[in-house]
Amino acid sequence: SDKSDFTDLRLWQQYYRGNTNFPSRPQPGEAAQDVLFALAKYDSVVQELREANRRPYAIFPIHFDENYQALLPYLAVLKKLSVVLRLRATALLETGRLDEAVQDITLSFRLAEVLKPEPLLISQLVRISITQITIAPIWEGLAKHQWKEPQLVDLQRALTMLQVLEDYGNTLRGERAFSNDLIDKLRRRQFTGWGGVEEDPGLSAIWSLTRLATTGWLYHNQLNICRLHQENTLRLIDAAQHRVFPDRCRGLDDLPELKRTTPYNIFASLLFPAVSKTAQKTAFGQTVIDLATVACALERYRIANGEYPENLAVLAPRFLERIPSDVIDGEPLKYRRATNGQFVLYSVGWNEKDDGGVTAARKKGSTPGQDLDRGDWIWQYPAE
Repeated sequence: SDKSDFTDLRLWQQYYRGNTNFPSRPQPGEAAQDVLFALAKYDSVVQELREANRRPYAIFPIHFDENYQALLPYLAVLKKLSVVLRLRATALLETGRLDEAVQDITLSFRLAEVLKPEPLLISQLVRISITQITIAPIWEGLAKHQWKEPQLVDLQRALTMLQVLEDYGNTLRGERAFSNDLIDKLRRRQFTGWGGVEEDPGLSAIWSLTRLATTGWLYHNQLNICRLHQENTLRLIDAAQHRVFPDRCRGLDDLPELKRTTPYNIFASLLFPAVSKTAQKTAFGQTVIDLATVACALERYRIANGEYPENLAVLAPRFLERIPSDVIDGEPLKYRRATNGQFVLYSVGWNEKDDGGVTAARKKGSTPGQDLDRGDWIWQYPAE
């Protein structure tokens, strides 16, 4: 949500005109119109998804009995679809087709939410990623004051229904269940091995060891995994309080039980997920949703009153039934009007410190982007 750049539709226009896999007009026109013309290739797919979206439930045929070998090929497809819908929505906004843009955004949110029931860590991380991709055109439309009151009401309603914190517990219990099932299969000599084990020397050695494992040794490993989850992972997030606890997460990176690999924690070292980062990504994902929800209410206030409010409290109950609190410290989200006529809205972020609405970039040598460990998690717009 700390975006500072808009989607450059002219670059997309050039890309599609130079790609024979997409339709293009004889002569270039407006960038947004040309992008939509190219993306018309997917119109039948989008229409089919909209028809399917009318159904109340969706499920994918996951073979849970295959444990960690179960295939989830649809995750990549859903994410790619969300990228297409994001670009479509942005182009539709530029052409003033606001209702259609909202339809694409809400459809993309549904693609994310069909993953909600899955008790799999990777599914929930993809769900959060799709949600963040989908919020991008909302941010662009707000920054340019393109959204109108009816669309903002619809977007706010859709955002309010997105609650990723409440699924964290089920996800980690699912990871625990998969670990228990794996060890149970090993105990009964019913597990046939990991795919690609030959290419990973470490995994190959562990697999060879498990075939010689005694029942007692496997029980020790199973106990360690269950204890780690019960005493550590499940207390990192409290959905009822709308809270995430970074201080509890930091201790997970240096757990005494995992400092030294022994025969009794070898499976914990292998199967125990990077939970602190998972909790952080969940916290950031919920924060982006909350900031976007409040930003829509702020824009509705601006449309009605000609300027942004002095404080967030005046938004309730007309523009927002309840103002979400900061998931990090439980306090109100930080807000101030900016001198350029805009505003800055933010969470104190993972360091639990108010940095004045300033983000931190990742260190040199790493992938460019925001450092979630430092700085605030903000929502703001470029100067007009």
